Amino acid sequence: MRRLDQAFTALAKEHDIVLVDGELGADDEFSLPLLANGEVVVQVSNSAASIKSAYAMIKRLTASQGRRPVSVLVSGVNEKEARLVYDNIAQAARRYLATEVDFLGSVPADEHVRRAAKLGRSVVEAFPLAGASLAFRKLAGRFSMGELAGAQTLGGMRMAG
Repeated sequence: MRRLDQAFTALAKEHDIVLVDGELGADDEFSLPLLANGEVVVQVSNSAASIKSAYAMIKRLTASQGRRPVSVLVSGVNEKEARLVYDNIAQAARRYLATEVDFLGSVPADEHVRRAAKLGRSVVEAFPLAGASLAFRKLAGRFSMGELAGAQTLGGMRMAG
């Protein structure tokens, strides 16, 4: 674990953005200490179970880490539905946790993602005009323009559903 942490620390020094998909441990701590310094992105779908799990993750983060930047990425729905999911999570976080969460964006359900994976290519490369490709480009633009304040390391928390 120490060697892995050293490797990610070196990557973070060399690159503007390091994206890590992970979960909080049973002790509500990050598996790599470096992740505690970065932006946390909670990925959620529009299912009730996923929304509940996302809120629980934000609650655990707030309890163990205090107030910190948390963003929500909604997948599998259009922008309007994504905003509704985000609004519900943000309202609950403000009301019950006294914390703010930001809307990172959304990635629609798109068959082109599965087709690109079968080809062994990214959806952006294989199908540049697909809905998911456009959404990924928009997200990449937000990262590259530094819209996530102080976000050198992004810890992605993926929800079920």
